[in-house]
Amino acid sequence: MKSPLGERALQEAIARGFVTENDDGKSQKQPKLSISEEKQPQKQPNLSISEFPTMLTWNVYHAIKLNRKAKYSWLADNLGVSERTIQRAIDDLKELGYINKEHSKVKGEWQLLK
Repeated sequence: MKSPLGERALQEAIARGFVTENDDGKSQKQPKLSISEEKQPQKQPNLSISEFPTMLTWNVYHAIKLNRKAKYSWLADNLGVSERTIQRAIDDLKELGYINKEHSKVKGEWQLLK
């Protein structure tokens, strides 16, 4: 004997086409969807270097993508430039709408907008 909840779930699955019922009243699963019918995973667009004003701006964006809690000093050390250069690159990224500062100054994180 099926519970009312199980019966409702079965009727909903039949209505949505996930399950079919045989003549004898037994349910049967539908065959799997083909690849073209399956929901494809949503990918983030690959941003090309040409979308950024300079190669350094592109490098800063990808460094922030790897470490969203990156500080100016960490970025400067890893990219081999001064903190002021990092600040200019980040200003460009903010202006172009690629990143935004998130949370407070103490627990800051970069928000990737693109």
